[in-house]
Amino acid sequence: MMNQFTPTGEESNHKAAAVFDDLAQAEQAERTLSESMSIEPHQIDLLVPDTRNQGKRLLPETKGIWRTWLRAHAVFGVAGALIGMLAFLVLYAADVAVITDNPLLAGLLFLHVPTMMGLLAGGLFTLRPDQAAYLYTARDALKEGKHVLLVHAKSSDQLAAARRILEQPALKTVRTV
Repeated sequence: MMNQFTPTGEESNHKAAAVFDDLAQAEQAERTLSESMSIEPHQIDLLVPDTRNQGKRLLPETKGIWRTWLRAHAVFGVAGALIGMLAFLVLYAADVAVITDNPLLAGLLFLHVPTMMGLLAGGLFTLRPDQAAYLYTARDALKEGKHVLLVHAKSSDQLAAARRILEQPALKTVRTV
């Protein structure tokens, strides 16, 4: 269940991947995470080079991606419409001639353009560029025969605690922004 209203529809917006050369090190880091912090077992996943369904395990929330798509477009679209209408009202109240002479056309223009810009911003947000480094690092490490420990944290504080534990034993850690 979501505690706050955000443009994303995913339960876990905070992800990290830790790369290990040795499987035993990765398993030890997984045990340390489980024992030293309040993280549920389904939030941790260990991938080895021959793991099946790597993409699904890196981003397990396929329904969350669709919710992100819908929410992002709704939030940014409505925000664009509100900004456009606010700009129209300010210019109309300021008695700008081109606005007051054609209020219907100006109102439609000030509603349409910012709404479309908001929808475009929603589309860009849906791409989730903050996850690119996380995905590429994990996939490249698995192709190189390394082991990857994934953490799907529920908060930025939980992710920061997990990263502090993983930074020492891991070759590399990367997180979503």
